[in-house]
Amino acid sequence: MVLVQELLGWPIYLLYRDEGDLARIGPALVRAFLPDATLRQYAGAGIDMLRGG
Repeated sequence: MVLVQELLGWPIYLLYRDEGDLARIGPALVRAFLPDATLRQYAGAGIDMLRGG
């Protein structure tokens, strides 16, 4: 079980069968919550996350 803290401030509990499924689940959640984000915005957010900001 994974606890995902979303921008809304409330946790989402996610059950999945196999850790390999996370490669598809993660992007699907991002698209669901940020449907209008551009590739540039996704890349910038990823870079910020890696930098710890």
